[in-house]
Amino acid sequence: NCGTAMFTPVTVNKKLTRSIQDKKIAGVCSGFAEYLELDPTLVRLVWLMAAFFVGWGFIAYLIAWIVMPYGPPPQPKAA
Repeated sequence: NCGTAMFTPVTVNKKLTRSIQDKKIAGVCSGFAEYLELDPTLVRLVWLMAAFFVGWGFIAYLIAWIVMPYGPPPQPKAA
């Protein structure tokens, strides 16, 4: 087994999209939360603090709102 791979790396092809289900304004923060595998509330708080204290959060949100496409529609759950 010398020189052979011990495991096969699994690559997940994730796309940064706006959320359709969990959105407050445009779904940007929940889309970032899904992509980064974080809590959407935490992302919203960080974005809000960036908007108030740093000043670039509002402009970045508008740009992300325009640029990010909508994600796939939610799949119906099997009973």
